[in-house]
Amino acid sequence: MNLTRRAMFKTTVAALVAGAWRPRFRAADAVEELKVPDNVPTDKFDFEAKGIEGWTTVDGQWAVEEM
Repeated sequence: MNLTRRAMFKTTVAALVAGAWRPRFRAADAVEELKVPDNVPTDKFDFEAKGIEGWTTVDGQWAVEEM
């Protein structure tokens, strides 16, 4: 198949124009706000008043994995 630069350019422009008419899906529009249910107990920490005194250190190997 022998394709000229002009034919390749026309095909590319046609594909771009066809894609421009299609409505875009914006992920930010479809995201719902994450919220803890009202009936779940929560603990709030005031770091300025108490700090982290009384907390325990957990030893071990820690890693960050991509999800």
